[in-house]
Amino acid sequence: MVNENLTPEEFARQLEGAGGSGLAQLYTTSPVAKILDSLGLKVYDLSSLDQTDSLIVGRIFEAVQEYAMYHDKNPSLEKQCEHILDLVRQHLQHL
Repeated sequence: MVNENLTPEEFARQLEGAGGSGLAQLYTTSPVAKILDSLGLKVYDLSSLDQTDSLIVGRIFEAVQEYAMYHDKNPSLEKQCEHILDLVRQHLQHL
């Protein structure tokens, strides 16, 4: 389960598996981690993407989030996607 009080940076650290907690280990096998892996990315790579790639990754996670909301009815996946989208948005603001 996702802690809704995490900042995007804290979520990123947990998604990367830092600290070895059970929650962090869960994130490394989560659908979000698998999607990033299939794109050849780790969560820390998001900050190195250019604008076009960031927009593409953002759109992918918007689509996954929409699927989680309306088809899969998976609030955990929906929230994980929102955290990734927050990271992408923060990165885009700094470009």
